[in-house]
Amino acid sequence: MRNQILFITLFQLCTSTYFCQDLLIKKDSSRLEVKLLEVNPRALKFKLYSNLNGPDYIIDKMEVALIIYQNGIQEVINVPENVNPPKKSKYREVKLSDYINFNLQAGVVINNIYCNKPRYRESLGQTTSENYNGYSKKSNINFNVGFNFLLGKNRFIKHIIGVNYLRSEGEFDYSYRSNHPSQSYGEYKLQVTQLHYKSNVDFLNIVTGIRFTIAKKIHIEPCISLNSILHNNIKVTGTNTNTTYYDSGSIIPPIVETTYYNDANASDYKIGTTVSFCPRISYEFQIKNQKLGIYYSYNIAYQYRLPWNMIGITYYPFKKLRS
Repeated sequence: MRNQILFITLFQLCTSTYFCQDLLIKKDSSRLEVKLLEVNPRALKFKLYSNLNGPDYIIDKMEVALIIYQNGIQEVINVPENVNPPKKSKYREVKLSDYINFNLQAGVVINNIYCNKPRYRESLGQTTSENYNGYSKKSNINFNVGFNFLLGKNRFIKHIIGVNYLRSEGEFDYSYRSNHPSQSYGEYKLQVTQLHYKSNVDFLNIVTGIRFTIAKKIHIEPCISLNSILHNNIKVTGTNTNTTYYDSGSIIPPIVETTYYNDANASDYKIGTTVSFCPRISYEFQIKNQKLGIYYSYNIAYQYRLPWNMIGITYYPFKKLRS
């Protein structure tokens, strides 16, 4: 009986001696004998058991695998990653797409009856008239391809620089009439010209302007375009008649000289480089993580009128160059 009492007493003394401190087992298998002062979801505050009068220490719970408290209770540490996540900085990483966007465009050009026709009807004198008229109400369709850069960090206002190629077709009538004295006394000349032009012109357009974002995906772009001529192909059909009249006392009959044109090259009428105003509206969207857009633009130049409607799609091919 005495031996049993002695054994229990010795066991209690040994157990109380062993569990009189807390034990931290770190993930690197090292051990710390400590006296825990504070336990929170993120960290542990303690003193080293070998120096209880020393400073306080703090260790991140992510570094601890197991806590054995002085009463023998064990706690396995499993800190979730989303506990007290670090606050996000208000300054985010600057991306290339913050300053530069790039897209490709492809679509159709719809020309109307005024296309490639001079704007003015010149009045050369009281007996002279010159007139250009649209030939029909029929519109014709061609193609347009190009690319655009969008520059600027402001998400609502960006600068546009673009290049596109398009073909413009026009068809119009030209009439000219002049009645004036000849250099010879008693002679009068009457010139009557009736021509029909068909034009086929290739343009390389350099476009610049500002993009205003009026809604999340809707943009308005008032732009200016420099329309540079790549190729002129203008044919003419019709007649040019010069009639020479003599005074009433002359016995010489009128002399008529007529020149006929049948799809001849119109070397006397060529369209030159000009500047036009081309406002555009566009809407952008995403399909399977691909950024696309649709646009409508109207282009009109002062000199040759060059009006066309442009409808097409845009595509952003590079992820680093799209926002």
